[in-house]
Amino acid sequence: MIRRKRFIKSRFIFYITVIIAILIIMLIIIDTRIKPVLFAICEAKVRVIATESINEAVGKRLLGNVSYEDFVTMVRDSSGKINALQANTVKMNLIASQLTEYVIEELNKRTQQGIEIPVGATLQSSIFAGAGPMIRVKVLPVGSVEADFVSQFEQAGVNQTRHSINIRVETQVRVAVPLDSYLVTVVSHVPVVDTVIIGDVPRYYVNVDDGEQILDIVPRPSGE
Repeated sequence: MIRRKRFIKSRFIFYITVIIAILIIMLIIIDTRIKPVLFAICEAKVRVIATESINEAVGKRLLGNVSYEDFVTMVRDSSGKINALQANTVKMNLIASQLTEYVIEELNKRTQQGIEIPVGATLQSSIFAGAGPMIRVKVLPVGSVEADFVSQFEQAGVNQTRHSINIRVETQVRVAVPLDSYLVTVVSHVPVVDTVIIGDVPRYYVNVDDGEQILDIVPRPSGE
């Protein structure tokens, strides 16, 4: 009777040990193989949601409602030539402040239900990509949204310069998966307005794409 009890006890301990070992192996597999894939899928989906929210907010606030003159005033001299460009910082700050509110509103609307990812998608197999139960992932906007205007100048011709004004929007979103969470920072650049500034036509103009080609303009000595 005593031997039988010892045998049952030893078998019980063996089964418990095996179960614990299997759970540890499963946790290691989840942590090293499944979780990075799950994070990558979540991050891709969250970036799409955040970018769509930013684009929607920019469209609501800026599309068809602003022009180049709302942001920049061209200062001219008595002959009509452009001497300087003066930014309307007050209106730009007001638009940026309003835009952040629109972005937060869109993010809250699009992240309320979170996202769902099938377990099969984390196995990196095309056969089981859409199979298995869904993993529920919470998406939470974190902190404030930052919006800044970025001005760029680029050559558009001999006497022409293209002035573009873009808006840079940065936001952070927290992704909460089972047993873990992390932050995703999303930065989006959206064109707002642009114009071409026309200046005087220069008397002489040289355009050399390759700096070494300028050497060919000067004749080389006959001995070389």
